Amino acid sequence: MSINTKEFKTACKRVKGFISNKPRLPILHRVLMTSDGSRLVMTGYNMEVGIGARIGIACDSEPFATTIAFQDMEKIVAKLKADSLEIVPITKPDVRANGDVSETVEYIDVSIKSGPLSFTLNGRDAADYPVLPSPINPADGSDLLAITSAPFATFASELSFVMMATCLDTPKNFTSGVLFNYRADCVHLVGTDGKRLHRAFLPGESVATKPEPIPYLERKPACVDSDNYSAILSSLSLASLIKLPGIADTDTIEIHMHENLMTWSIPACDLSGVTHLLDTPYPDYEKVIPDLSNVFELESKPTLQAIDSLSVIAHERDGRDMVVVNANGRLNLSVKAESMGSANADLPITHIASGIGNNGDDCRFALNIGYLADVMKADTSGTLTMSNAGALEPARFDYQDGRIAIIMPVRLPE
Repeated sequence: MSINTKEFKTACKRVKGFISNKPRLPILHRVLMTSDGSRLVMTGYNMEVGIGARIGIACDSEPFATTIAFQDMEKIVAKLKADSLEIVPITKPDVRANGDVSETVEYIDVSIKSGPLSFTLNGRDAADYPVLPSPINPADGSDLLAITSAPFATFASELSFVMMATCLDTPKNFTSGVLFNYRADCVHLVGTDGKRLHRAFLPGESVATKPEPIPYLERKPACVDSDNYSAILSSLSLASLIKLPGIADTDTIEIHMHENLMTWSIPACDLSGVTHLLDTPYPDYEKVIPDLSNVFELESKPTLQAIDSLSVIAHERDGRDMVVVNANGRLNLSVKAESMGSANADLPITHIASGIGNNGDDCRFALNIGYLADVMKADTSGTLTMSNAGALEPARFDYQDGRIAIIMPVRLPE
């Protein structure tokens, strides 16, 4: 089969994110390659975070199915310079012991030819490769609970913001996942590690269905609002998805939520895959979002530059990674480490409104300097709204596009 080399390299880069370096099964080091004669499909599956993808490429060949060591193929393909390559399946017998009996099995090797070069990679039985999971009842779609369609660039951007606040070290806890909370006009995306919370919105065509009964919601109380459908997906899984290379900003990603998993596709790239749902409840995140109190407007770029400079001291062992924020007529950021010294930055700020006290009251609290930097980096408009009701209250940051970031306070130094 003759295949465009550039397209094949892109397909390899895309499937790489779905192959684990330390898989549970040795065969998952490999990529499943199948052809129906007109379409070559490469499948990668990472059972550790429960995500898989199928990448299709137009071809002209005889049907075959085999598995190839992905890293070996990747190294070889990276060296190819010709505009096209040819993939040829080679069937070979192999004798292996099965107890006291020897049996002959057929493996399919893959020959890759490009210009003057020719490589043959050892294949293994495709039947040993785990089948990607499918919806419980895909025939009539009766388990389909929600549908979302949005530009891939928007999908990746909103998820990246939310995933900043998740924790990847607790794979079975809600803190390692992103909540997809379906509403009438959009999907709320929420992530939290208990120390901060980020919420964003996924616009587009979103339809949440609620058939009766819904066994999934009864088994997995992830829904924080009985009037809306919710599901939790692993941040590790989503990271592989949003990092897919070569996807145009305008390409649409289509998401179908089922009782047991999420299926997704990017039709323009002949890409599709599945992602397992996390089986864990999610707390009512809206109770964590404080009401607006002392409200200030600040410029994100100069604030981020100041934070970057102050972090030299804050990141010292006795600096506690802490910055003290004091907002009144000006924004004062200060850090201190006994082993090194102290520093502060004085920046302009606009006091918009007060929900407590008088307009002249100070607003003083302490935050993790790294979390505050993440909040500033995520802003693209140039200005952020900051709100805080007291030293022991969480700080709230509102973006002009509707995103919200919440950072829990650090106890102020004596």
